[in-house]
Amino acid sequence: MFEWISVPLPVFALLVAGCLYGLIVRPLWRRRSERRNTHAFHEAQGRLAIQPSAFQLLKPTSTADLLMVDPLVQEAIVKEAERSETDQCDALVEARNYAREIVPSLSAGLYFRLIHGPVKRTMLNLFRVRVRYVDEGAIVRAARTSTPVFVLNHRSNLDYVIAATSLADRAILSFAVGEWARYWPLEGLLRALGGFFVRRGSGNPLYRAVLAAHVKTAIGAGVPQAFFIEGRFSDDGKLGSPRLGLLDYAVRSFDPETGRDVAFVPVAVNYDRVIEDKNLQIMKASGKRATRFGSWRATAAFLGHQLWLRLNRRWKPFGHATLSVGAPLSLRDWLQGRDFDPRTVDREARFAEVGVLADDLMRRIADIMPVLPVPLMATVIRDRGDDGVTKTEARAAAFEILETLAARPGEADIPREDWEPAVELGVQLLIQRQMVKADRGRLRILEPRRHFVDYYANSIGHLIPERPAATSGR
Repeated sequence: MFEWISVPLPVFALLVAGCLYGLIVRPLWRRRSERRNTHAFHEAQGRLAIQPSAFQLLKPTSTADLLMVDPLVQEAIVKEAERSETDQCDALVEARNYAREIVPSLSAGLYFRLIHGPVKRTMLNLFRVRVRYVDEGAIVRAARTSTPVFVLNHRSNLDYVIAATSLADRAILSFAVGEWARYWPLEGLLRALGGFFVRRGSGNPLYRAVLAAHVKTAIGAGVPQAFFIEGRFSDDGKLGSPRLGLLDYAVRSFDPETGRDVAFVPVAVNYDRVIEDKNLQIMKASGKRATRFGSWRATAAFLGHQLWLRLNRRWKPFGHATLSVGAPLSLRDWLQGRDFDPRTVDREARFAEVGVLADDLMRRIADIMPVLPVPLMATVIRDRGDDGVTKTEARAAAFEILETLAARPGEADIPREDWEPAVELGVQLLIQRQMVKADRGRLRILEPRRHFVDYYANSIGHLIPERPAATSGR
């Protein structure tokens, strides 16, 4: 019945090692990781102004199973089975795969070690990072009874990092991440940092039902969320049109009477230098989106150039990166003010109301857009046209703009004592990147780089409605 077989010693050693790893090492390591994650999570609850949710401690498999029993998903599974003429079990497996693709796998310990450690140090080396609050106390008060949803404009891939590091002392944010990041090892890292993945423009009704169920469940459980309302980068520097998908998922099943309230927090982010600005201008000129290989190549070229500048001691910081956080908007109050219940209307009527809400949030983001040295000086120099402007005239015009914007609620974009250095820095960075030249005592735009000046000036153009007519010969 039994026969002895001979196995080479190296093969036997590998078999024993595999058994030890699967039966002992891996379970012990997983248990230890879970204990450390739970401990870090409890520490976060004690020190964060916006409390994290216990929902974030669930394993991805448990979260995926929870989504499968959501009525939205159950209904979509039945319709998918009817549409594709397959068994409901196959539709259920497909839905569960979508859920595993979407849901995050937060590691609170890794989150704080990375965000407060090397990531924050890197950002502080690249930029002068600052957070500007309009009413921080209102956000903290709202978070006690509501789920905060931070709604951001989208300027750069660094928006994720700037927002996470700037708000790390306030909350653990669950970010909506585009499918561009779904490759190893970035995908696993972003999941561990609380990110959930979104396929932009997917028309699959089953996928969209699973995504809607995740957003609804996470918000209902009190998980602080963050997403980019534009859904894409701005290639001209202006705020784009809002996309309604994620916003609709947050609204469609909301109960204005008994549901946990949602506090939409507008967040505007702006930079003195957007690291992708060259690629964005190339894509705008060509009308084509960059391929993944093209993005990797451009990233490698940028990093290589920065390293070369470092080695030659010619590298300089990129200027300011500022996050401006506005006052929260209560979804319950907004719905009651419009006498609207999203659960009682059809999709078309609901989307019309969600569009109004999105426009309201975009206006709030526009109103708190940070005014930084490069956008400020790009605006001043552009508005003087081809004749250029002296440094004295530029300084006076910049001070006039800052004086006008000082009346905005909240903290100042640039403290009054820093106005003079900010003007000098803005001019210096524009000259350094060869967008502007100093010619016979006057600052003029270099024509081949005019679109870059427009790109940065457009980010704050809506805040300065009355400007002198430009004499540019474009």
